[in-house]
Amino acid sequence: MKIRRPPSKNFERPLSGDIESQFLSFLSEQGMEIDPRKGLVVDGSIGRAYINLGGERKLSGWYQLWMDQSIPFGRVGDYRVSTDQPTAIWKPENRKRQTITKTEREEIERLKKEVEVKKAEKHSNLLNAHKLCGSKVRIVKNIPT
Repeated sequence: MKIRRPPSKNFERPLSGDIESQFLSFLSEQGMEIDPRKGLVVDGSIGRAYINLGGERKLSGWYQLWMDQSIPFGRVGDYRVSTDQPTAIWKPENRKRQTITKTEREEIERLKKEVEVKKAEKHSNLLNAHKLCGSKVRIVKNIPT
């Protein structure tokens, strides 16, 4: 059995778990707790959060967290105050250390392009199958993969 060393790590950049824990601490400081059924949403879509109101937990908080950009960014709000204006904004500590390098950004772009090519191939295959079948098959764009 051969044991291999893992590729070298970039210790200048913290793990994403560290960033997530910073954001969770920020939510806690704002009096919010994420909805445990959904978990932490990190793709920029709106996540829900509980707020303690007079001894009762109400699901009236919202948050957005973007982990996939050069510098992570988050914001939180309260639906009772505004549905789209945040009540607080979060930026990670030591942002300089947490920026995405040029090679990491290129890798992300390459992976995005690969996904687009695969989607286009899948769509093309479906169109070809439709032409071969000659049947009334309905083609739907933006098929989730």
